[in-house]
Amino acid sequence: MPAPSHRTRKPRPSVPASGIETESPVSAPDRPDPLPDTILLAVVGMSPAILTETIWALAHQPRPVLPRRIIAVTTTEGRRHVAGQFFAPSARFRGRTPWEALRDALAAAGHSLEGRLRFGTTPDDLRVITATDPASGQSRELADIRSPSDNEAAADFLLDQVRQVVENPDVHLVASVAGG
Repeated sequence: MPAPSHRTRKPRPSVPASGIETESPVSAPDRPDPLPDTILLAVVGMSPAILTETIWALAHQPRPVLPRRIIAVTTTEGRRHVAGQFFAPSARFRGRTPWEALRDALAAAGHSLEGRLRFGTTPDDLRVITATDPASGQSRELADIRSPSDNEAAADFLLDQVRQVVENPDVHLVASVAGG
């Protein structure tokens, strides 16, 4: 009897109850993350391109992750940049918006976008960091993060955003703090 091999074995096809052989998720890099509810929470500063770069990188991992929804966190200045650069038609993209161009490129690369990459369809998709004024108790949106108190408010705001997402145990959170 031969000695057992200690080599790593290639993943075998899985055979579901139907008896029809299918590829293992490990060997199917064009399939998105199988989790039903993946959310990308991304900090976006003055360069909204960080969001498209993050999504592109996630989609091209050995096991691609294409979030169902994207929530971008930014300042009022960042919101202006996202609106002006991300959702405005551009000659560079033949009259499409950068967001449309990204989605088209991902689809052309073989990624199914059905039920994925929802962003910009509701005001809740782009959240502006707020701080509470200690004198009045009123909340105000931050134009930029310039002081230690702004930084503390931003940290508290981000923690609250993370908490809101992960309260649901069925949600898989992917976070990016590359922008800002």
